[in-house]
Amino acid sequence: PVSEWFPNPVLGVDVSKWQRPDVPWKELRAAGFQFAIIKTWHGPWRGGPEDVACCDRQYREAKDAGFVVGRYAWWRKTFGLEAQVSAWCSLPWENDDLPLMVDAEDPNDPKGVDTRTDLESTLCSLYDRQGRPPILSSGSWWMDAWLPGESTILANFPYAHAAYPKVNATGVQYEEALREWLAMEQPNLPRTFRGRSPFMWQCDGDKGLYLPNGVDVDIDIADWDAIKKLVPALRNTPRPNIDPRFDDRATR
Repeated sequence: PVSEWFPNPVLGVDVSKWQRPDVPWKELRAAGFQFAIIKTWHGPWRGGPEDVACCDRQYREAKDAGFVVGRYAWWRKTFGLEAQVSAWCSLPWENDDLPLMVDAEDPNDPKGVDTRTDLESTLCSLYDRQGRPPILSSGSWWMDAWLPGESTILANFPYAHAAYPKVNATGVQYEEALREWLAMEQPNLPRTFRGRSPFMWQCDGDKGLYLPNGVDVDIDIADWDAIKKLVPALRNTPRPNIDPRFDDRATR
């Protein structure tokens, strides 16, 4: 079951400019969500003034609500390695709790070794410049079709797997949804990460999940110990006690 991937599970959200009206950050935090990943870049671009203002507000409000916060960037081979990495390093990334997440799954990129090599070089360049390993986000449908073979380089980076199960938990509470997802059979990981535990699983993006104002967000599961390894300030922090009743069930 998925619970083998995440012995100390916590839920988080990832959002972008499409999450309007405003995300109810305080309500989400009170419900038990622990981390948030904010889309900041599409390739080397941040978008128009409204997009930038929306992203910056989401980042600030998530921080103020007590989330562990990171950013993510949409990667494309055709946008160029240096242009993207330089742009992604231009913000004060030192203030981010989590390393940058690089979302690589654009169907318009060419398939083949060159795309795999460019993605490997992008992650390695970020690691060299920022001193912490970026998180790779993708799905089996893209990695196995667009990147030939296995990559021993990509396998060294934390991996966030995007795959929605057929059932969803719309309208239920944190503990009930998390219990349902953890009991599911593990979705197939890409060849490069098969047999490993992903850093994170993006498991649901259904509209209205938990949110009183109907904002559509993506829901993510991660392991608290894995998060602590990437966030030195949390290394001595125990997993938040979300709900004692759920904790009892999760350890069975």
